[in-house]
Amino acid sequence: MKASTSSWWARAFTWNGAYGTQFFCDPKERLVVVVGTAAPGELRKYYRENVQDIVYGAMVK
Repeated sequence: MKASTSSWWARAFTWNGAYGTQFFCDPKERLVVVVGTAAPGELRKYYRENVQDIVYGAMVK
């Protein structure tokens, strides 16, 4: 995980489900993200590992 988003782990909670489903909640940012992918095998793992960086990288204040 990148340093820019590493602090979110201290305040957020997540769940990685079956078949590429995932959600995470960050109460401080008032953020809930639900992800569902239809990607096969290792590609699904890639998206699961990078979705937080993508979401937090897109946020502006």
